[in-house]
This record gives sequence, C-alpha cells and structure tokens, in this order.
Amino acid sequence: MAKDVYKIPHKMGETQLDREIVIQNRDNIGLKPLPIRIVIAYLVSFLALIFLLFNTFITQARFSVKVVFFLLSLCMIGLMLSRDDMNKAKYRLVLTAFDYFKPGSRRILTRRKSNPYHFSYLANIKDSMDFDSGLIQFADGSYGFLYQVVGSASRLLFKEDKEMILDRVDNFYKNMDVNCEYIYITVKEPQKVFAQMENLYERYDNLEIKNKELDELFETQFNYLKDVIGKEYKSIHQYLILKSDNKEALRIAQATLYNETSDSSLMFRKTIGLSSEDMTDFYKSIFKKM
Repeated sequence: MAKDVYKIPHKMGETQLDREIVIQNRDNIGLKPLPIRIVIAYLVSFLALIFLLFNTFITQARFSVKVVFFLLSLCMIGLMLSRDDMNKAKYRLVLTAFDYFKPGSRRILTRRKSNPYHFSYLANIKDSMDFDSGLIQFADGSYGFLYQVVGSASRLLFKEDKEMILDRVDNFYKNMDVNCEYIYITVKEPQKVFAQMENLYERYDNLEIKNKELDELFETQFNYLKDVIGKEYKSIHQYLILKSDNKEALRIAQATLYNETSDSSLMFRKTIGLSSEDMTDFYKSIFKKM
C-alpha cells in the first residue's frame, strides 16, 4: 500500500549548502525558505559592507555619500542574491550576461534560408528529427518522445479510489527504468477542438437537405469553435517527455508507458503521441510566453 505522506528527497547534485532553511515563526510569518548558501552570502556581504564603511577610504567621505553608498550596496546585494524562476541566485548570470552583450548572441535569424540550429537550440532540439516515428534527437545527444497525457487524480476522489491511484503510481515508479528520464510539463493553452470540428464537418456532410440558412449556421458554429473556443478558452494540459541517452532504454520506457495505459486508467487515462505539427504547436505555446 502506498504511503499517506511522501518525503521529497534532496537532489543528488546538491550539497549541504543548498539545503533550505525556514526563517518563520509558528504562525508561518517570515521569509520564504532560503538555501544555507544564500543566508551565508547575505551575512558575509553585510559584514563586508560594514567593513568598507568603517575601515576604508569611504570613512573620509561625507555622510550623504556614505548613505548613498550604503543604499546602493544593499540594492546590489539584494539583486545579486535574489533567485530567478529556476530557483537559482542571479549572481550566477553575471558571466552569462557578458556573453549576451555580444551582438551575435542577441540575434537569431528567422529567414527561410537561415540555419535553424540557433533557434532550435533554445528548445534543446537538434536539426534532425524523425517526424515519422516521433523520435526527437536533442542537442545534448539524447533521444526522446513527447506525449500529451491525461491523469485520473482529483480532489473529489473517494478515499478508496485515492489509495488505488497512489498504489498504481507507486508501483509504476518502482518498476521504472532508471536509464530513462521522465519530464512532466504543465502548460495553460487553448483547448483542442480538432475532434469537434471534424464531427461538425461530418454532421454537415451527412445532411440530406442543405440550404442557405443551414450553411450560415454551420459557418457560425465552425468559426465559433475555431476562433473562440480554440483560441480564447484555455485549459491546463500536461505533457510527458521520455528522454534517454540510448534508444534501447527509450524503447523499453515507451513499452512500459503503453502497457501502463492499456492495463489500467488509474495513472494515465490517455497518452497521445505528438506528431511534428503538434510538437510545433506545443513549443510555440511555451516560447511565445518568454
């Protein structure tokens, strides 16, 4: 039986300095969890600032200059030690910023005759991709498949159903091949209305009587599905990337995923392998928000 509470282990690449500490009272009022490395960096930076103010040539400056220097230093410390969306301290981006200052690093040509490698490198995808089988070759030399997945979890589940789903998920990850990486991506994008549009076309083609009013009704429904439901109404979609350094391990993980979907709907109710056009729409929905 699956556990009621799971402990999230620390990453293998982290050290003791990367462990987060909580600076809050019993009412959960205080700062957000901070890595020990950042806390030490704040203390060292503040002590260094005090040393500069009282033990260097700055002591001979006017009081207003000292105040301005102190405030600017605090802003710089806060900026360098703040964290980005990847939970990394921004001081690590200083060296990257120097490379970004080069004109060639800030320009990506998007003409039809231009080499698409620089643009595809943003998605870590190499130029070559097998669109027939859906096999992706990443820029780091690994391979992968991209799927749209639909799960069964819900806050409205009964306790028995919840335990069944947890047991199934627990067994799936216990049998997972460690040579393959499972990457889940959750995005908020417009709803998929291709099936509804195809059904509408089929209903229209099966009409025994066609006239101007029915044509206008069909056109109105079609445009509403395409331009309103398919663009303005957004929902949460989840994708799964199977990624491995060798194709054999990737095929094993792919077979395991297919077997899990066909044997039970507790973990995955549906898995859909994306075609080349679907992959383009998927990456477009991500990178156009950057």
